[in-house]
Amino acid sequence: MDSALPGFGSAFLAIALFFFCFMTVMSNYYKAETNLAFLNRNRGTKMVWPKHVLKVVLLAMVLYGSVQTGEMAWALGDLGMGTMAWLNFVAILLLTKPALKVLKDYEKQKKEGKDPVFNPADIGLEDADFWENEFLGPETDKKQSISS
Repeated sequence: MDSALPGFGSAFLAIALFFFCFMTVMSNYYKAETNLAFLNRNRGTKMVWPKHVLKVVLLAMVLYGSVQTGEMAWALGDLGMGTMAWLNFVAILLLTKPALKVLKDYEKQKKEGKDPVFNPADIGLEDADFWENEFLGPETDKKQSISS
């Protein structure tokens, strides 16, 4: 970079790398905290300690990554991405059956000439919290299809 922009390239690269790393850490922390909130949503008493553990683990990982070699940091990143990929693969396998039900309902509605609308009750899909509570709303009959 210094060959293209003498005297400016190294500084630009350092600043760009800092912001990339900072935003990556913030993004991953946000996702982790959101997942903790999702897992904690139906508890009578909310658990506070998982958030504290998450923060300590995050700080420990940032400290550890900052004193290790680049090779070790990349290896840990690869390990994390690989773990995430396998967990996503398992989730996709678990969601195959409901996804196929939704697809069949969609195709059936298209074949009937309707503007397809998703209603979880029509296909026997349970625990579709957003669609049952937020989208359809309490005033809507949940067995009745809605139109967009």
